[in-house]
Amino acid sequence: MTHWRMPYSKIWKFANYMRAEVTQPYILLCEGLQDKVFFEALFQNRGISDFLVECPEDGEEGRGVDSYPAYFNGLKLRTRPNLKGLIITRDADDDAALSFAKTVKGLADKGYKTPAAQLDIVPVTSSPNDFAITVFTIPIGQKDGCLETLLWPAAANIWSHLVPCVDAFYSCLRPTNTSRNTESRIRWRTIFAGAYPKNPHMSLSRIWEQAATTLPLDDSNFDGLIDTIKAFCART
Repeated sequence: MTHWRMPYSKIWKFANYMRAEVTQPYILLCEGLQDKVFFEALFQNRGISDFLVECPEDGEEGRGVDSYPAYFNGLKLRTRPNLKGLIITRDADDDAALSFAKTVKGLADKGYKTPAAQLDIVPVTSSPNDFAITVFTIPIGQKDGCLETLLWPAAANIWSHLVPCVDAFYSCLRPTNTSRNTESRIRWRTIFAGAYPKNPHMSLSRIWEQAATTLPLDDSNFDGLIDTIKAFCART
C-alpha cells in the first residue's frame, strides 16, 4: 500500500500559517522586514501600542506581497478573540491602482469581502470578515512610490546639507526610463552613504537602532500616515 505524505515544503508553509494567537486589537500587514521595523519604530515614537505589525515569513508562498494570499488564508486559522481591524499596506510601485487591485484580488480569492477603493473600510460581518479591513499603498495618495519615497522627505530634512550633493549626483547619472521607485532608492542610498559613511550599505531594517542613522519619526511628513491609521481605528 502506498501512503501519501505531505511534501515538506507544504508542511513548512502550513506551520507558518499557524502563527501565534493575535492578542492585539489591530494588525498592520506590510511587505517585508524593512517595512515592519519602520512601522514598529513609528508606532513606538507616536505612542501607538495596540498594533501587531506583521510581514510574510519564510516558508509562505512567494515573497513579499506575493505571500499575501497565503497570509490571508493563514489568518483564518489563528485564534484572534480581540481582533477589530486589519490594515493592509504595500508599495505603490509603478502603479498604485494596479498594486491595490492585486492586493484586493488576493483577499477575494481567499473568501474575504474587499474594499472598492483605497482607504475604504470593509465593515465587520461574518467570518472571515469578522474584523474590519482597509487597504492602502505607500506613499498614501500618490500614484507610485515605495518605502524609500515615504522616507525621503524626513531624510532630506535631517540631512539637508547633503541634498544638493544627492541632486548633483543623480543629475550626473542621468538614468533613463527610471521608475520613481528606482529614483527613490538611488536618492536614499546616496544620502545615507553621505550621512553615515561608516556603513553605507546598512539595511533600512537596522537604521532605527542608533541615533546616528535613525530618521526623526516625529517629522511632520509622517503625520498623514499616522492620521490615516488613527482614523481607521476610530471608525472600527
